[in-house]
Amino acid sequence: MNLKPWSRTTRILIIIAAIIGLIWLIIAINPLIQSLIIAALLAYLLYPVAQWVTGHTRLNYVWAARVVYGVCLLLLIGVPALASAIAFSQFDELQADFVAAMLQLREWLTQPLELYGRQLQPLSVIDNLIQSNLSSLGNASGGALTALMGVTTNLLWGLTALVSLYYFLVDGHRIKPWLVGLMPPEYQAEFHLLVDEIDEVWRVFLRAQLIIFAIFFALLGSSMFAVVWFYRSQLLPLSPIGLIVLLVIVYAIVQNIDNVIVRPYFFGESLKLHPGLVFVGLIAGVAFGGLLGVIIVIPLIATAKVVGRYVHRRLLGQSPWPEVEQIKEEVQIEAITSEPRSHL
Repeated sequence: MNLKPWSRTTRILIIIAAIIGLIWLIIAINPLIQSLIIAALLAYLLYPVAQWVTGHTRLNYVWAARVVYGVCLLLLIGVPALASAIAFSQFDELQADFVAAMLQLREWLTQPLELYGRQLQPLSVIDNLIQSNLSSLGNASGGALTALMGVTTNLLWGLTALVSLYYFLVDGHRIKPWLVGLMPPEYQAEFHLLVDEIDEVWRVFLRAQLIIFAIFFALLGSSMFAVVWFYRSQLLPLSPIGLIVLLVIVYAIVQNIDNVIVRPYFFGESLKLHPGLVFVGLIAGVAFGGLLGVIIVIPLIATAKVVGRYVHRRLLGQSPWPEVEQIKEEVQIEAITSEPRSHL
């Protein structure tokens, strides 16, 4: 059957329509995409662990990935359960401090404030705001149903992320060869090098991210423990509400140290990015992508740098990896010089 080839205009229109449809699809299923990205990042992080299990046991990679996935599920269930048990064991003391703090806060709020010659009752203002919000919530039709649907949707996306994590972990190692195989044969070698370089960027980022998380939780945990220990030892003459305020201040200080100092310089040093660019990228990630944006914005910038350098060198007719070409030349020279010469 002889098929008439598409004209240039038809191809352009179809490509434009496909791009518009893809953009609309991405916007429409944004929560699903976020779940898949989180699952892919977790699988990417656990892939070296599965490889280590494969190398140190008799299990093949698929069963090693299943074992790692099962251990992760146990940790996801066990760690919150352990934290809940510890919090419940300390509930009486925490409840006493919380009740004392609320009583002190209520005492402060019952005292009138002088503002431009008029007295204001802060507690009355807060009670009016609470009643107004409760009335608005009660008047909103379907408020409870909307909240229930939101919880159900979040559970579904969480389940989607867990199931996707399993398949990404088991079959994720096949994605790179599949991507390389999509390219024409004459471009597969250089595309393989490009994918390897991007892969290294994300691996370095994830290792740096784990170190930063460890630093953050170490600083936060030690600071909180020190404040509570000094308070329990009566070395800090604070009221319960003063203790809560101090804990909030400590958290804010540690969070700002992490965002302003640790992350920009650590990511900048690891990924060869300027700390100022890292800081601006983190702010942009918060503004446009929330928590997920903060997580992936830095490796995306580093990936854009790698791809941009590749395209720039190709446009100039240069080798994207001059160090690889130099190594090849050195190997060829060494091979030529090491060949035995025939004696005439």
